[in-house]
Amino acid sequence: MKQAEYLRDTGQWKEAAELFAQAGRFREAIEIYGKRAVLDSVMEVCKNLDKQKNKADIELCAKYFRQAGHHTFAKQAFLMLGDIKGLMALHVELHKWEEAFMLAKQNPDLESQIYLPYADWLSANDRFDEAQEAYKKAGRPDLSLRIVEFLTNNAVIEKRFQDAAQYYWMLAAESLQLIKELNGKGGPSKQDKKYIGNFDEYIRLAEIYQAYQLIHKFIEESYQAVIQGPVFNEAIFNAARFLVNNLGKRQLLGIQRVYIYYALSYLGFRFEAYKTARFGYEKLQQLKIPSAWQDDIDLATLKVRAKPFADKEGFHVICNRCMNTNTLIN
Repeated sequence: MKQAEYLRDTGQWKEAAELFAQAGRFREAIEIYGKRAVLDSVMEVCKNLDKQKNKADIELCAKYFRQAGHHTFAKQAFLMLGDIKGLMALHVELHKWEEAFMLAKQNPDLESQIYLPYADWLSANDRFDEAQEAYKKAGRPDLSLRIVEFLTNNAVIEKRFQDAAQYYWMLAAESLQLIKELNGKGGPSKQDKKYIGNFDEYIRLAEIYQAYQLIHKFIEESYQAVIQGPVFNEAIFNAARFLVNNLGKRQLLGIQRVYIYYALSYLGFRFEAYKTARFGYEKLQQLKIPSAWQDDIDLATLKVRAKPFADKEGFHVICNRCMNTNTLIN
């Protein structure tokens, strides 16, 4: 022991560690190797330790392996100890998810430890759809909702309006699931009322972005084709009507009113809905329009003034209850 201490003090750490191990002073040997990250030597010492007599020393080995991120050695140390909880924490910390889920199958009581860190890891690695499901399994629907909100915002910024509509629909469904008591004695709670309001808002936004996807595609992808050879599309015309009637004064991210009013006016003129087309062209005069469109819009505005101030009869919206005829634009 004196020689081992002398070698350690004079910087001959390798020889000192060997002597400490031979003398049965395993902790000193492990500390010498561990502080220098000589993990193979730590493992050699660890293999010869007895679980009953040297539990603290094996735990020290596991600590050094874990700090160094050496999963294989740390796993062996935890198995020697029979520490299943520690082994699960190791898998989670070092992101060994397959082994973590296999261990959870054998020990169902540990399953709850996995999903939240797994969801965080998925989120950090841009695997948001999987993260959303993992947050649900972790019993954190609020975090699942936050993920979908993030995806929705990204979809709008990237002009993926179809995806944005889908995500808003998902948000509406998630909001419904968060409602705890709808028909209690005092009615829904304050929090439940908030979720009900969120549901209504998200459904409306899903419909708006779904309709705007048609408008955006019509303008961005087929504008030139429309100018050269008219493309009549009643679905796009009705989408424009829907947006004008439902947007009101709302300013939503990604939605350009110029596109909506142009589609409404252009197709309204083609479908002989002249009153609606005139309304659209008047609105365009109040907006900043692309310079390439200016001449076409000015000419179309003059043309529509020479047409009847009425929409074609086939486009009239008749109320099935009172049989009154409603205008295309409310």
